[in-house]
Amino acid sequence: MAPFTPNDTQVQWELGPVGVSVRNFKPRWGSCDKKGQVAFNWNIIKAPHAVIDYVVIHELCHLIHPNHSQDFWKLVSGNDSLYAERKKWLKEKGFELFQ
Repeated sequence: MAPFTPNDTQVQWELGPVGVSVRNFKPRWGSCDKKGQVAFNWNIIKAPHAVIDYVVIHELCHLIHPNHSQDFWKLVSGNDSLYAERKKWLKEKGFELFQ
């Protein structure tokens, strides 16, 4: 899997989450609520670094687009051009992280 490497097309974040927590929940890898609280499933730490980066980017993009609209995915792609590869990895191998 190709490593995550920041590039010039990335959004310069001018906002951040209100808080961040790590939890033990299934089947999600992360969540972002309307108040800006971001939570991550602790099992994600077992994933390749690029996949972890994707999950963090995914949840932070929800601070701007609280949905999975075309604009949301465009923002994700602008911050991780290989996000589809990381998403596919989670779908195919993510269950292994719970073992």
